[in-house]
Amino acid sequence: MRKKIICIIIACLLFGAIASGYYLYTHEDKITVAIVPLDSRPCNTLYPYLLGQMADMRVILPPAELLDDYLSPADKDGLWQWLENTSAKCDYILLCTNELFQGGLINSRSSDSLQDLESDLARLQNFCQSHPEPKITVLSILPRLLPSQYDSDLAPYMDELKKYGIAWDQAAQSGIEPSSADIPDEVLAKYRSLFLQSEQMLDKLYSLAASGSIELVVGQDDGAQFCPSNIITRNLQNKQTANVTFLHGADELEMLILASYLDLPTAEVNIIIEDEDTLNAYFPYEAADLKTVLAEKLAFANININEEATDSIFIHTKTGDDTAAALYLAGEHAGYTAIADIATTNRGDKALAPLLLDKDNFAALHCYSGWNTCSNTLGTVLAHYRFSQAFAQNKTAARAAVEFKAVRFGEDAIFQALISPDLRSEL
Repeated sequence: MRKKIICIIIACLLFGAIASGYYLYTHEDKITVAIVPLDSRPCNTLYPYLLGQMADMRVILPPAELLDDYLSPADKDGLWQWLENTSAKCDYILLCTNELFQGGLINSRSSDSLQDLESDLARLQNFCQSHPEPKITVLSILPRLLPSQYDSDLAPYMDELKKYGIAWDQAAQSGIEPSSADIPDEVLAKYRSLFLQSEQMLDKLYSLAASGSIELVVGQDDGAQFCPSNIITRNLQNKQTANVTFLHGADELEMLILASYLDLPTAEVNIIIEDEDTLNAYFPYEAADLKTVLAEKLAFANININEEATDSIFIHTKTGDDTAAALYLAGEHAGYTAIADIATTNRGDKALAPLLLDKDNFAALHCYSGWNTCSNTLGTVLAHYRFSQAFAQNKTAARAAVEFKAVRFGEDAIFQALISPDLRSEL
C-alpha cells in the first residue's frame, strides 16, 4: 500500500512538470476539426483534443450526453443534428461509423448493430452532398475476432466462435469450408453477419471515397494472424480504390488522422527496436506482424526512418528488462525523444517504471506510451511526434503537452503497470 501511495504522489509531482524541447510552429489560420469519435473514452476524446491544442488546432467534440456511455449507445439522431449545426465552422470533419451508425465501439460488436445500415448510409451520402466544403474523413473499425461478451446470443459460444473465426480465414485462403461443429446455426449466422454486413457497409463507403466525397480509413482491431476481418481486408484491397487507407489498430487512429490534417513535410526519425527479431512477431490482438504495423503507420504519418536523424523513438519489446531502455535514456539526445512500450499488453512494462519516474528521464522524454496493443502504442507516439513538430507558441499548447505526457506516464507506467495488477488481485 505504501508503494501505491508513493507512486500516486510521484505522479502528482510529475504532472506539474514544464514542457520543453518542442518545435515551435504557428498556423496562419487555426484549423478547426469536428469529430464524432469512435466512442466516449478519453483515448478517443481527450487525447485527440489535447494533441490538437498542442498545434493550435481547434478540435470540436459532441456534448457528452450525445455520446455512448459504456453499454449505453450513442444518440445517433442527436449526433447528426450536432453535425448539421457544427459543420459550417469546420475545415475538416472526422466521422467514426462505429459511433455514428452503431452507437459506439462496444455496441458495434453486437450482431444487430447494423440493422439501420441503409438509412445510415443514405444519411451520410446526403450529408456529404449538402456539405461539400469541409474535408470529410470516415473512420470505420472492422469487427474483432471475438464476439461481444455482452451479446447474449454469441457470448456463450465465445471459444467456439473464436476457433471458427480463425478457421474461416484459413478456409478462405485454402478453399476448404470451415467446420461449424458445436455451434448452433442461428448463432453462427449472427456471428458471420457481423462481418458480412461490415463488408457491405464498406462497399458503399468505397463508392463515396471513389467519388471524392470522403476519405476512408479502415481500421483492423483486436484480430489475430488468422481472423475474419482479414477476409474483408483482402477483398476490399483488391479493388484499389482511391482515397482509402487500411491501418491496423483502432483507438490511436483518430490521433493519426488529425496529425495528417497538419499537412507537415516528411519527417525523418531514428527508430530503435530493442530486439529486431520481434519485427516478424505477431503481437497480441494484431492481425499483422510488427514490421507491417510499424511500416504502415510510418507511411500514414509521412515519416521516413533515418538512423542518422536527430529525432528518435525507442521501441521496448523485452518484458521485464530495462537494460536497453536505460542505455537509450542515458544517451545524448538533441531532438525528439520517446519510448513506445509494446513489451506487454494493456499496460506498460513495470520494469521501466523506476526509469520513467526518474526526474531527469521524465524531463528528457517528450512522450511515453505503453497502453493496450502494439498498434495503439506505436500510433500514439507517432501522432504525438507529428504534433510536436507543429507545436504552437502559447501557454495552451504548453499546458496540453504537459497534460498529455502526464496522462501517459500516470496511466501506463504508474496505474496500469504498478497499481492495477495488485488492485485486481485484491478486489
